[in-house]
Amino acid sequence: MRGAVTYSQSNEESLYRKIRGAMALYGVTQADIADELGIRQNSVSYLMKNRALSARQLCQIADMFKLEVTLCDRQ
Repeated sequence: MRGAVTYSQSNEESLYRKIRGAMALYGVTQADIADELGIRQNSVSYLMKNRALSARQLCQIADMFKLEVTLCDRQ
């Protein structure tokens, strides 16, 4: 079905939306995340825009907000 959004796509969008929300809530900038990841700010911008963060990077960002990334069964 063309144009349909899969569960994985919806879940991915939710994850990136939550990261952006946490950034706003805690006043964390892309530059702050770049420092944590050891990359440049424009790289963070690219990775966020293209939803291309690695699992390791997602875990590092979650750690900045005292969160954890978990996998669980869908029921």
